[in-house]
Amino acid sequence: MIAVQDFVRETWEDFNSPTTSTFTSKMGVCRQTVASLEETLDVDRSSLTKMKKSVKALYNTGNNHVTSDAMVAENLERLGAIAKSRDNEHELGDAFLKFS
Repeated sequence: MIAVQDFVRETWEDFNSPTTSTFTSKMGVCRQTVASLEETLDVDRSSLTKMKKSVKALYNTGNNHVTSDAMVAENLERLGAIAKSRDNEHELGDAFLKFS
């Protein structure tokens, strides 16, 4: 791999003195560096895309959980109210209301 400073120095030397420059001999290293960086960026991009999908799925799952929790509480309240309105089921109704 070629460092940025080395690339800039080689480019500057090639610009100032094209006849004595060794820039063309370093082109292979530059291409390898760029290819390596592109590959690394592709892997990073792929990982970030997967992470984004995972976080989105986790968020949606959390929202579904909260919605389901609210529905369970609502249904327990209804069961509690129904049980309390019946004879001999006051304790059961109180338990449902307590859980809700």
